[in-house]
Order: sequence, then structure tokens, then C-alpha cells
Amino acid sequence: MKNTNYQKNGFAVMLLSFCLLCVLTCLVSCENTSIDEIENYVTNNVEKGISKEVGENTSSKLGKSMSNGCRYNDSLALVAIHNATDGSNWTNVWNLNQPIDTWYGVILDANGCVKNLSLVNNGLNGNLIAPVQGLLSKLRVLNLSNNSISGSIPPEVQHLSDLRVLRASNNQLTGSIPLELGNLNNLRELRLDRNQLDGSIPDVLGSMSNLTRLKLYNNQLEGCYGLNLVNLCKQLDPAFNNNASISNGNNFAQAWEKICIDGISDCANEIVVPGDFNKNGYADNIDILHWGMALGNTGPIRPNATSSWIAQDCTPWAIEVAGVNACHQDGDGNGIVDTQDFQVLMDNYGATKYVANPLNLPNPTVDFEFTYQDVELDNGKQQRTYTIYAKDENGDAADIHGAAFNIEFGVDIDSVEVNVIGSSLEPTITIGERIDNSIEIGLTRTDRTNRLCVGPIVQVSIVATKNLPTGPETNLVEGYTINENSDILGIAGMVLIPM
Repeated sequence: MKNTNYQKNGFAVMLLSFCLLCVLTCLVSCENTSIDEIENYVTNNVEKGISKEVGENTSSKLGKSMSNGCRYNDSLALVAIHNATDGSNWTNVWNLNQPIDTWYGVILDANGCVKNLSLVNNGLNGNLIAPVQGLLSKLRVLNLSNNSISGSIPPEVQHLSDLRVLRASNNQLTGSIPLELGNLNNLRELRLDRNQLDGSIPDVLGSMSNLTRLKLYNNQLEGCYGLNLVNLCKQLDPAFNNNASISNGNNFAQAWEKICIDGISDCANEIVVPGDFNKNGYADNIDILHWGMALGNTGPIRPNATSSWIAQDCTPWAIEVAGVNACHQDGDGNGIVDTQDFQVLMDNYGATKYVANPLNLPNPTVDFEFTYQDVELDNGKQQRTYTIYAKDENGDAADIHGAAFNIEFGVDIDSVEVNVIGSSLEPTITIGERIDNSIEIGLTRTDRTNRLCVGPIVQVSIVATKNLPTGPETNLVEGYTINENSDILGIAGMVLIPM
């Protein structure tokens, strides 16, 4: 009789893992497979496989067996693939009551993890399952070509982080190529030819530095080739860098080889990186100025949109904000600039990316005024509060819609706090991001109406353990203001005045 704890805990883990697979894939074949069958398949397989390799005693202890490698987890994934693709009718059928290293097309590494799964021309019929993070984590080669697999490519394929080769040629796959493929940093070969895939080639494929073999011919792909894809012209092996491998049998505006000869993208579209609202290659506090002016703008939805920090094609909107097409402020690509897009900025904050045609921000022309007051704290530390006034080119109170600037304090600080209570700007949204001993501040309204900032726009308080500087150590290193007409002025620096 099985140990009661093993039966209870082991079945609970198997039930949870299997339910996760079924929920992710929504496959009828999973729904029609009883939990008892899955428990029988996986339990028999794991117990027999592990008992051969690490001893009979280990197989009775599920927790210990799982710590000895990924064989158990990979068994779950393989059984799910089997059930999702009508495994009982495959050409080469798996005996699920035998160890997985006896199954057709399965090759394990020295630790018992699946490293190769090749089921070419094996009668698979059904949908691709969505890989669960942690399962098949050591898989390097996945070859499912020449079958009858249908449905879309699940974005969760990105969880196969060690994958080198992905082949799914000559199936019945539909939908778009998922952007998440770009997260497979080790991928060297991608073959999706002879399917029914539509949409454009994701621009992110051009950022995959290890990709040297690509086949996409005979699908329903269309559109143009994004800026990053031109990188592949010098990267792909010559046998794959041609019309026959990529553009033939699709509906692209131009043939692949012409793009490589010209060396430039044929897209009239904008290349958007979510969170980079001002198109300068960074996600930072300065972006809040464009977002504040763009809130409520609408335009075409971005195809295959993701809020991840990767380059994406976007149809230009009919509106510009301070010299930048408004589609750049639509961080999530849903066709409207809203507060969710501000969250995209914060999610990607600090990210950087090269852009071919960055926005040229104006040279600094104005100085802000900082007054400060020091207080000795009971714990022997010092607190300094900076009160900051926005000025225009003449040194008068600025009439502005937003301001963003960076302050370096020139001393090791323990804490920093930003306070906009009573601000003459009356900002709707505030950014206060500490970076080591500096802070990046962004303030914006969202009604496209200026405020004459006679009083302070913000207070910044810092706490430090030694004497605070009174000279040039504290410095405003970069900043900008924007007005209701989307005019941007650069902030040259600061005038520091003790109180």
C-alpha cells in the first residue's frame, strides 16, 4: 500500500501542475482526460524511471525525488503534450507506463532533464500547449515539424529559456508570431514555414543576437520589415538570408532580399518602445511631460502590442505632442493614452534602448531657484529641505504645464522625500525616483492648461549623517519644462539660496 503522505502530497502536486497546464491551454483533450489517468501515467512513469536511476527507496519519497533533478516535472509536461495532441493515435506511440527515456523522440541529459524532443512526422493532432515556467527548463531542441498541430503559438514559449532550436514547419498554426519569442536569448534556429501565420514579423526578432537560421516562407505574413529586422541581413547564415526562406509565399510589401540590399526598413510606421514617451531612448522622469500633454488622445491600436521594453511597430496617429507622434505615449498599445500607460512607464523605469532617430531635446536656457533650510535631528543626523521655484528665461515665475529634473546631492544620503502639498503647479501626477545619492523628479498636469508658478512647485527633504554641502556639490544636472502649447525649455541649473 502506498505511503499516505506520499499519496496525499504527491497527488496534490500532480493535480495542481496538471490543472495549471489545462487552464493555460484550454485543451479539450486535457478536459476529457481524468485526473486518475494522469495520476496513473505520471506516477507509474516517475516511480519506474527514478527507481531505476536512484534506487527504490527514493521513488517512495516524492519530495526527495524532485530534488534529484527535473525528471518528474518534465514528465508532467510530456504527458500534457501527449494528451493535447491525440497521443494515443500517434505514429510512434508512447507507453506512458514506461520511463520517459524509452519514449520516442525524447532525449535526456545527464541529470534526467529532457534536452531534446523531436516528434517530426509523428501524427500529432491538436494545439500547442502553453509551457509552464519550470517545466522543460533544460530543453534545447524542440522539433514538431510535419504534423497537424493547429491553433496559435503560445506566448509562454518564452519559459523555454534554454531553447536553441524551435521547428514547427508544415503544420496548421494560425495567429501572429508572439513577441515573447524575443525573450529566447539562446535561440539559434526558428522554423515556422508552411503554416497559416498572419500579421508582421515581430521587430524584436532582429534583436536576437544568436539567431542565425530563420524560415518563415509560405504563411500569410504581411506588412513591412521593422527597423531591427534589418540587423538579421548581416546575421543570418547565407542559406537562410534570402526570399526563399522568408518572404516567398507571404504578402510582404517588399521581398526580403531588397531590404537587405537597401539596408533600411521599409516601414512607414513608428517604432515604439513602451514607456519611452518622448522617443529619446530612455524610460525616465522626463517622459512624464509628454504623457501629461497626451492624456486622453486616441489613435489606432498597436498590433501585437505588449508593454514589455521591446521595439514594436505602430501605425502613426494623427496627433503629435512636442514633436513626437502620439502613438509613443500609448504605452500598452490599446489605442488610448490613459493612466495605465503611466504605469507602463513606471514598470519600465530606468530602461534604456538605442533609437535610430531620437528626439532632440532643447538646449538649457533657464535656471530654477532652490532655497534650503537645515534642521539638526535628535539622532545626530541632519535634515535639509529644498524648496524649489520654477523660473522662465527672464527669471520670472514660470507659466508651465509640467517640469522634470534631476538633482545630485553630492553627499551620501540616508533618505529622500518629495512633497507637492501646496505646489503652485498643482500636478496631477508626480514622480520621485531615488537613484543612489540623487533623485529624479517629474511633475505634470493633465488638463493641458498652464499654471503660473509664483510659489514653490515642490519640496525635497533629505537626511544625511554628515555636514551637508552648501556649494556646488548639490546640482540640478538635467531638466525640462513644458507648456500648454507643447513647447519644451531646457533647465540649465539652479540658484541655491540658504534661508
